Amino acid sequence: MNRSKIAFLAAVAISAAGVFNTVSAADSTTTVDAGAKKGCPTGKCGPKRGGMFEALGITTDQLEKMNTMKLDFEKANAPKKTELMTLSKELRDDMTKPGVSKSELLALQSKINDIKSQLSTNRVGFMADRMAVLTDDQKAKIREFSLKRSFGPHHRGGHHGGHFKSKFHHGGKDGFRKGPGPRGFGGSKPGPDAPASSEAPAAPDQV
Repeated sequence: MNRSKIAFLAAVAISAAGVFNTVSAADSTTTVDAGAKKGCPTGKCGPKRGGMFEALGITTDQLEKMNTMKLDFEKANAPKKTELMTLSKELRDDMTKPGVSKSELLALQSKINDIKSQLSTNRVGFMADRMAVLTDDQKAKIREFSLKRSFGPHHRGGHHGGHFKSKFHHGGKDGFRKGPGPRGFGGSKPGPDAPASSEAPAAPDQV
């Protein structure tokens, strides 16, 4: 089996499990030593997708088994997911439809809750079955990756390191959203009451 097929099977076999949340679906890194994130201490966050498979020593046979499990899981749950989507749309429509009673809305929501519960239970069973394909050593490594991740950079950034940076990158070049109004409040030019300083005032929703 060629390398590209193994990589594909690895992606589809592992990506859905919560214990592999360190894996990024969009990441194409395939080496162990390239796995650390920017700003992430060496060995603290675990390897990325390609590095994860190499570090765990996942075999082609294991990948094939997990891929089959995933396809079977998706096929078995497809009808329930379709029903859930249909009921959710129906609930949104009924919420504003004249003549629909509160009891009817609650009954519909109850059906939605039941389906969600079934899907969640099925997912946990699927994840447990897939973990059973791994060896004890592979499970121990996953446990180690998970524990290290719990002490990753997202626990150190705080409000100013994480939240503020996120808001900055969602705005324009000054860190604020573009739109009408004085600079710093959504606009591109200073308003008549703007301070003389070249530094833009902070928007109320950005503080």
